[in-house]
Amino acid sequence: MEDNLDRLVLSFDDKEYQIENFRICPNPTCDCTTIGFLLDDVLVSLDVVRKEIAENPVADRETSEKVVEILTDEQWELLLYIYYDEKNLLIENIEDYSCLRYDFSNLSVEQGNIFYDWIFPNAQPFVFEHEGAFFAVVDQYCLNPECSCKHVILSFYKAEESFQKTPLKNCVLDYQKNRFLPLEEGDVLDWKLIASFTKAKPSYTRFYKKRHAGLRLMYDTYLQSRVSREKIEQEAIINAFSKIGRNDPCPCGSGKKYKKCCGANK
Repeated sequence: MEDNLDRLVLSFDDKEYQIENFRICPNPTCDCTTIGFLLDDVLVSLDVVRKEIAENPVADRETSEKVVEILTDEQWELLLYIYYDEKNLLIENIEDYSCLRYDFSNLSVEQGNIFYDWIFPNAQPFVFEHEGAFFAVVDQYCLNPECSCKHVILSFYKAEESFQKTPLKNCVLDYQKNRFLPLEEGDVLDWKLIASFTKAKPSYTRFYKKRHAGLRLMYDTYLQSRVSREKIEQEAIINAFSKIGRNDPCPCGSGKKYKKCCGANK
């Protein structure tokens, strides 16, 4: 049974299917690892990382379970490849960041830089060749609202190595002035490596400028929504206190009467 990199050949219930159309989550910030496809008019939903069915109210659970049982390891790998390829294509083709939502509450934006793949976990690093070896580039950005920098930190790794390791090289790209700067005082830039990178990606300044602007827009939207939520909560508290009688239980939850608790000084 042979599969192309964009097509799954599946024998199911004495019938062979050539599956080329796949459904993935359209949210580029989501990493649910779910992929779906149709067998005739029946929707199959699978988790390609856990290699099990994915909960989906419109999918057929029984058919999905049968497909899980017959898929080979090679076919699971193919589905995983298709999922990452489709998800990365979705991320690369983002035109309007203003419609995207992300909860930044767990990130210390004011204290450090944010990796692009923290927000878009399926974004694939740019890979290029240099002196017979392949290198991957990981990008991170400052989103502090009080900072207006036009910089991106680029970290270079050997493509086959884990990104958890210390990168081989770091540098700062000023995409506004199109210049590369050392990340730390005393750092020496590898100009040959940078030259290979810029040759492989001639649109690098425009590419990283768009990403930085997009992340800033998403963070600004998050801050505005947080302020709106806090304002609504404050108004609800004020309304609650304005309607409370002096002998009613205090809305703060202390168990005391309002006149002996939060309303004591009123």
